[in-house]
Amino acid sequence: MKLYILVTLVVNICLAVCTPVITDTSLNNDTKTTLDNETVPLSPIDQPESQASDSAYRLYTRGPCPYGFIYNANQRTCYSLNTNNQGVTWFEALSFCMSMHANLVAIESEQEQLYILGMLRHFEHGDSTVWTGGNTLSKHGNWFWAGGLHAPQKRFTYTRWAPGEPSNHDNHNNWEKCVYLESKKEHKWNDDSCYRKLYFICERGVK
Repeated sequence: MKLYILVTLVVNICLAVCTPVITDTSLNNDTKTTLDNETVPLSPIDQPESQASDSAYRLYTRGPCPYGFIYNANQRTCYSLNTNNQGVTWFEALSFCMSMHANLVAIESEQEQLYILGMLRHFEHGDSTVWTGGNTLSKHGNWFWAGGLHAPQKRFTYTRWAPGEPSNHDNHNNWEKCVYLESKKEHKWNDDSCYRKLYFICERGVK
């Protein structure tokens, strides 16, 4: 209940600062993505230059995912990479994903881990560190993927921790309860304070 209240309080903050970056359905194609048996080009975001991010993209699509997401057919999942100059806290990231009827990404297989890594590199975010939905907020010692509007929280069944992780606290004995992909460690998993500001990935399934 406390987590839900906190998430509700911060939703409007992230709505003001989070910028979706569209990911590709097929990482073997450098310039196009396939949806509804059609290929359509990725285009820079259509807004004044002063407001646009160099890395922000929109995909004009009528595919199975809502606007702002790209479909991964192998996982039957829609992804959206979200970036801004400062990043956001884990709670703000979760709030933003929930506002899009999605959730922070839950990486549940090696195949999905590799897809996420390829997605980051494909869109020139290979050096980016991003939040996932992983956390140990509800039960210390047990790691879960965050629940959302349409999904219960799930315990980890697959992990890709960096060596020595999770450490559960930093050198100053501060708790580290949220999971991110560490760019300096080949995007293996690391835990950190949930109030660190990072980019993040939302995901949602399709019916």
